[in-house]
Amino acid sequence: MKLKILKPILISFLCIFMFAAVTLAQEKNEEGKVSIPWEEFRKLLQLDKDEIVLSWQEFQKIMEQSGGKYVPPYQMRDEKVVLTREQFKKMLEQMKPPVERIIRPPADFLITKAGYKGKMSKENTAFHVEFTIEIFPVERTEYINIPLFPQEIALKEVLLDGKSALVVFRNNMHTLLANSTGQHQVSIDFSIKTPLEQEPRSFSIPIQQSPITSFELDIPLKDISVEVTNSQQIDIAQSGENTHVKALLSPSNSIFVKWHKEMPEIEKGPAKVYANNSILISVEEDALKAITNVELSILQNTITSTYLQIPDGYNVLDVQGNGVGDWKELQKDDAKFLEIPFDYPKKGSLYIAITAEKILSEASMVVDFTGFRVIDAIREKGFVGIELKSASEATVANVQGLDPLDVAELPPELINRSQKPLLFGFKYIHHPYSLALDIKKHKEIPTIGTVVDTASGVTLFTEDGKLVHRIIFQIRNTTKQFMELALPKDAQVWSVFVGGEPVKPRYNENKLLIALNRSQHGASGLVAFDVEIIYYQTNNKFSLFGTREVDFPVPDIIVSQMLWSVYLPVGYSYLHFGGTVEKEEIAKGFKPLLGAKRTVAEVMEADKIQTVQVPKGIGYVQERDYKDQPRKEKMAQSYFSENVAVPQAQIAAQMENEMQFAQRMDEIQSGKALASTGILPIRINIPTSGLIYRFAKTIISKDRLTLNITFLSDGILLFIKIVVLFLMLLILFSLRRPIKNFFASRGYKSLLALLFVVAILLWFVSRTISVILFIVFLLAVYYYMKNRPLSAEEQL
Repeated sequence: MKLKILKPILISFLCIFMFAAVTLAQEKNEEGKVSIPWEEFRKLLQLDKDEIVLSWQEFQKIMEQSGGKYVPPYQMRDEKVVLTREQFKKMLEQMKPPVERIIRPPADFLITKAGYKGKMSKENTAFHVEFTIEIFPVERTEYINIPLFPQEIALKEVLLDGKSALVVFRNNMHTLLANSTGQHQVSIDFSIKTPLEQEPRSFSIPIQQSPITSFELDIPLKDISVEVTNSQQIDIAQSGENTHVKALLSPSNSIFVKWHKEMPEIEKGPAKVYANNSILISVEEDALKAITNVELSILQNTITSTYLQIPDGYNVLDVQGNGVGDWKELQKDDAKFLEIPFDYPKKGSLYIAITAEKILSEASMVVDFTGFRVIDAIREKGFVGIELKSASEATVANVQGLDPLDVAELPPELINRSQKPLLFGFKYIHHPYSLALDIKKHKEIPTIGTVVDTASGVTLFTEDGKLVHRIIFQIRNTTKQFMELALPKDAQVWSVFVGGEPVKPRYNENKLLIALNRSQHGASGLVAFDVEIIYYQTNNKFSLFGTREVDFPVPDIIVSQMLWSVYLPVGYSYLHFGGTVEKEEIAKGFKPLLGAKRTVAEVMEADKIQTVQVPKGIGYVQERDYKDQPRKEKMAQSYFSENVAVPQAQIAAQMENEMQFAQRMDEIQSGKALASTGILPIRINIPTSGLIYRFAKTIISKDRLTLNITFLSDGILLFIKIVVLFLMLLILFSLRRPIKNFFASRGYKSLLALLFVVAILLWFVSRTISVILFIVFLLAVYYYMKNRPLSAEEQL
């Protein structure tokens, strides 16, 4: 019966014992991991199957372990990754063991804590030092050297972890040799000479730096004051005839201790105050401002406040100083006083800055200044400097108690405080004193706060009489809110842009009002912004001949330089350009009549700049290659007289505006550039043929700029040329006999001369006929030279 009862108990005990043994074996594994045979690993992952199924987390871990070099084309099934056996095998081949991070120690060793305990006697002081040293495990082939103290220190005993340590001399230092790592305790006993009663009653110990440093010292003296350098906390206690010092030090290379007998406290008398003032007086638009820097020297005792007498008519604006409390003005009898309390009792040097002003009630008046007088000051002296910060005129009307100085003799501190050059300088050695300034305000002349640096205009004439203008003003503005622009009565504004942003203009008495931006400050001053306006006009259709007049819009702002390009239609000859604008060389005088012109094709050819493919992002973009910029500046340029002096760089910029005219129109009409008034109501196609003339003007201020164009149809001009040619031929035919007789008497050479002259004259009527006659002239010369009779000399 007992055996039947014990049998289950024994079996249960045996099972518990086997489970504990397995658990203990797993805990003793070095890396805390369970090792299983390869066959069980194969069964666990089912490597015998054609497909390997992994969770997404397992798949990511294997990928990280393999370095991500091979990513198999896996499939997803039921939110799991399915791989073939070959894919999984290839991933396992890429796996590599994890790289262990090696943490390098900060040094071979560190002194983490140091404690110094000393006891003084009449001739020397004995110290006991405890170091806590951490030696890091680093591969080394020799003992580690730990410097302790200079060799001037007399060591008595050195222990390492309670045992005698190995100490040698290295680099003039007592050096501890150690070969084991970890934390160690080093104990050192040494002694230094410190005469107790002899001067200088101080000593210094060179030490090794440590983050925690404590210091204790017993001095066999009483009623002494002790100082320990670099001590952040010090406790001094007296016990009988001894004084015990305990301090906590900040990291340092030495400990300096100084002691002296405490002097019996003498009853303090009243404080003695000396004042040294530095006063800067600024003459401003509506006030006389005085900034007084008061330097107080407080001796013998402390003070909790100070009082100053305020000059008559002045109001205190501000009081600044270290430890200055809430100041206030006091009225006593007929005088005002300034009370300045301190947050704590003051002694030694104290600096206070007082700002006060006196309002100028009239445009011109005499203003006096008597200075701030420090009450109860034994002596007060100072300097006064005067600067002018307005358009007023200041002269000294009266001076009492002040000695004039050259401004260069004033203290540098006072000179450096002034923003403007100092006009007058004075000094005084005591109160009272007075200074009267005669201030006269003069009428200010308004200055220009807004200017148009350049005005660039492009005007297109169409043959049916329509005009489209694009004007760009480069403006620097500081004060002006609106720009007024006088446009023709029939002008229709299509768009206005300010700084690249569309705006809605307003009208005021038939003048266009455009709101302006405020210029930002850049590295070279105010930065200009663009104001662009595009407007449309109608005019008479181009006829067989006639004149056209067009105005350049002039703003109510001074324009430094204006450049204006005018597109004119083909099929016409432009005989003369008049008006108030300056013409370029090809548009001056009779040059247009003689055929001087510039075609649109020439300008477009000059503006062609090779584009290059520039990588940007994942593609390429077309960008301009400005290697051909010199060629562009040489071709199709304008030349003006020296009176206008238009820089070639500005002409190149004008050419850019000409080429961008069509592009800008297309952007606004297509909606790429949003206009303030919507899409342009009329689509204008910019011609690729025609003529371009440029005009300029310098310094424009409310002047009307007009351009008058006299034109003639090419058909009429051709008819005139034919008529002239017919008349010339008719005259030659009617005079054929006299001409024949003339050349018969004159010879063949006169006929050649006449032919040459007629060819030159016909150049201005018909260049084609002139070229033909010139060729005939060359053939006649050749025929004459070939068939002429030889002279006697040539025959010989």
